Amino acid sequence: MTVPASGSNSYSQNMNSVSNIEKELQNMRSVQLFKDDTGTARVLLGKDGDFNGLKVSQPGQDVTTASLEQLIFTSDNNVFKIVETGTSVVALPSGFTDWQEYSTTTAHNLGYSPLAIAFMDVSSTILPVPQTTIDSGGNIQAEFGFQVDDTNIKFYIRADSLSVVAQDYSFKYYLLRETAT
Repeated sequence: MTVPASGSNSYSQNMNSVSNIEKELQNMRSVQLFKDDTGTARVLLGKDGDFNGLKVSQPGQDVTTASLEQLIFTSDNNVFKIVETGTSVVALPSGFTDWQEYSTTTAHNLGYSPLAIAFMDVSSTILPVPQTTIDSGGNIQAEFGFQVDDTNIKFYIRADSLSVVAQDYSFKYYLLRETAT
């Protein structure tokens, strides 16, 4: 905030400075609301009561009255950020041994065990990992999984050779960290 200097400024310069101060004060306590096509206030930016930040509501929910469960985003909460992403491949060779673990390990060297989310691409179908396939009789056919620690992420497959195709299985992973408050 700029305070007008006394003495050397003209009356109009001082009035202009006072006007600018009033605008700055108004902006400090103002709220910007953005509405969707239906006229529902969905985005709130600024200071509103005890809240000062950004909120976005779910479709059909007024952001000014929405509960925490009805918000898509609020700057009051920490948000997980992707710190690393990559792809790993586990090869299941032809003639592989039933229920032997086949794996690959990829270094991330983050120095902490991050939250990890992984998917695998099987015949152009994206599936979440871990994944267990079960036949109609309730028997486990295969297990696809991963483990993550301070330095590595390891993907593995354990399978029944009569049920699972010997091929390369591609895993896509995202390593996440919660932002600081």
